[in-house]
Amino acid sequence: MSLTKVFAAFKKIRNFFKETFSYSTELQQKVEEDPADYCLLDYVMDYYIYACRETKSENTVKTYKNYQSKYFQGIRYHRLSSLTPTLIQEAIWDELSSGKSEKTVKNAFYFLKSVLNYAVENQYMKEPLDLSDVKVKLRFIPSEAEVQSDDTGVEVQTVKETTE
Repeated sequence: MSLTKVFAAFKKIRNFFKETFSYSTELQQKVEEDPADYCLLDYVMDYYIYACRETKSENTVKTYKNYQSKYFQGIRYHRLSSLTPTLIQEAIWDELSSGKSEKTVKNAFYFLKSVLNYAVENQYMKEPLDLSDVKVKLRFIPSEAEVQSDDTGVEVQTVKETTE
């Protein structure tokens, strides 16, 4: 099913609910004040991919669709307002620990950053997330040999020095 048909279906559904349940003006006002509280990341991904059809190659759009369907499943249905750098970092760790390559996860992360920038530009989010501390690296978990207890019973991580 093409994205045009999907968007047309969404419009029909939205219009049906508007007519059937008639949005309260209070709810409309809340959505207009802060759409991030009501907008899911997956929807913004759809809108971004649809917008990219004009400027990106067909292969790039296919790659974006692949990223949307196969990466960051744990956060796709989060509201934009609930996304945090920590949540995104954990999603990256989940992808890496599932065996996906670091390079591919990094590319999927760049796609995610583009989607979030698009959300800010199109006022789905008020402010961008600071993702400067988010790294596409598998988190370091020290082995038992690298963790020792000191005299107080507190575990201390030792750093191995390497000589070259």
